[in-house]
Amino acid sequence: GKPDATFGETVQRQVLHIVDAVIGGQGDGPLSSDELPLGMILAGENAAAVDWVGAHLLGYDARKISLTNYSFMDFRWRIADFEPTDIKLLGDWANNLTAENLLELAKQQAVIHPIGWRNAKA
Repeated sequence: GKPDATFGETVQRQVLHIVDAVIGGQGDGPLSSDELPLGMILAGENAAAVDWVGAHLLGYDARKISLTNYSFMDFRWRIADFEPTDIKLLGDWANNLTAENLLELAKQQAVIHPIGWRNAKA
């Protein structure tokens, strides 16, 4: 039969993005990083949203990181079809944390940022 004209224009599968943040790396990594015990596992249906939350969790301003910032821009095949302010946190710690106060948690962790990433700090 004839191929469907909308093939490639519709979602073909669902994906779950998982980040092991039980013990992360900080400082001059990835090969010689120091431990950063966060005790978390992050998961989400959208890679851009998971990266946005992860960036804030580490004390970065996600808007200063090109990959996370551009992920929310309007392209033909958008990575995120919503705004970062629409990200909803769910799970065990969602009652205590929001996207905004993840930066406060990062400050409590005293994350050591690599030299090349210090200009993206919040």
